[in-house]
Amino acid sequence: MEGSLNNVKKPKSNKFNRPKIKIKKKSKKWQIYWGIISDKSSGIEVYMRNGHGKYKKFRKINTTKKLKKSKNKKGTVGITSSRKTLIKGVKYQFKARTFYYKTNGRKVYSKWSNIVKIKG
Repeated sequence: MEGSLNNVKKPKSNKFNRPKIKIKKKSKKWQIYWGIISDKSSGIEVYMRNGHGKYKKFRKINTTKKLKKSKNKKGTVGITSSRKTLIKGVKYQFKARTFYYKTNGRKVYSKWSNIVKIKG
């Protein structure tokens, strides 16, 4: 019986890079920036939470399928919104993950990015 426990197959880990996100805050706008994603992912999902109302848990706020893969190609490198969408004094948290579609149509996700905080 001991041999059967050692032969248990572990699921293969996906070979995605964990996305690295940054927030740039300007006088009238804020931007979540993830830059160039060089692995085989086909999109990125961005999640937000602020601890109030429907955002007590992380909820998806954006899905982008046009990723920039190299410096020479055009593509999205972040999402932008006005500062009016932030409530003054409330702390917001953001995280992201990349995904790609397998041949059977299922999505495979990367690990979560670091959590980035911003105060409205």
